[in-house]
Amino acid sequence: MNSLRVQIESGVRGLNAEAFLKVLGTTIDALKELDKHASRFGKERVEWLIADIGKNSPVFADISGNVPPEETASAITQVIETFVSGLDYLEDNGTCPRDFNERTLGLAADLTRSFSKGVTRIAFSANGSKASVSHQLAKNANIAKRVLELERGEFGITYTEYGTIEGRLRGLESLAGSKDKIVIEDDLTGDQVFCYCRGADIEQQVRKAWKQRVGISGEITVIRESGKPHHVDVESIAVFPSRAELPQMEDLHGINITQGIDSAEYIRGLRDAE
Repeated sequence: MNSLRVQIESGVRGLNAEAFLKVLGTTIDALKELDKHASRFGKERVEWLIADIGKNSPVFADISGNVPPEETASAITQVIETFVSGLDYLEDNGTCPRDFNERTLGLAADLTRSFSKGVTRIAFSANGSKASVSHQLAKNANIAKRVLELERGEFGITYTEYGTIEGRLRGLESLAGSKDKIVIEDDLTGDQVFCYCRGADIEQQVRKAWKQRVGISGEITVIRESGKPHHVDVESIAVFPSRAELPQMEDLHGINITQGIDSAEYIRGLRDAE
C-alpha cells in the first residue's frame, strides 16, 4: 500500500489531542519539504491525505497522497520511503540523511516535542520499512542541522535541470584540470552566469564565439530561492547570427506575394474564397 502509517502511544489514559495534531502536522510538513526537494523544479507535487485513522492503542493514522496527471505514483513512494529511511538513519547518525535539508532535520527533531504532553512512542512504517522517534534521534538531527548551517553556501540551496541559457559571451578563463570557465551575460539585465566546459572542441567553439550571442546547453544549477541560474556544466554551444547576418528590410524589396494582383483585389479574393 502506497501510504505512511504513523503510530502514537501515550503513557496516560487517552492521547493528548494537541500532541496528536502536532505529530501529524509535523509529519506532513516534513513530507512536503522532501517532496519539494525531490521535485525537478523545487515545487510540491503531492497532495497529502488522511486515508485511515484508528483510536485503539496505539492510535494510528495512515497518510497517503494524490499527484497530478503529469506525475506518477512513484513520487509518493519516493517521498515516503525517503522520510522513513531518513528517520531510521538519524537514530544512529549525526549527519544529514540523503535528500534531507535543514528544515527537514528541524522537523524531525520537533517530533519529540509531543513527549512533553504524554506521548511515549512515535513509530512510522511504510512498505516494510520502519523507524521510531526518540530523544537520541532529535539530538542527532540537531547536530546534522548545525553541520549543514556551517557548510551552507553563499547562495543557499540549489537544484539542477537540463536546459539552455542565452546571452553574450564575455569572458574565458582556463582553470586547473583542463577545465575552462566562460561568462555569459544577458544583454537586457546584465546578469552573468559562469559556465564550465571541458574539451578542445568546446574551447574552439568558445574562441570563435567571442563577444557574440550564444546559446549554452547543459546541466544548469539553479538557486532555488531566486530561480536564477548559478552556473552551467556545458555540453554544447550554439552561436546565433549577428545583426548584420539577419535579413534586413531592404532585402524584402521586390518580393511579390500577390503574383501581380492589386493588393486590395487580392484581399477581396481571399475573403470571397472563405
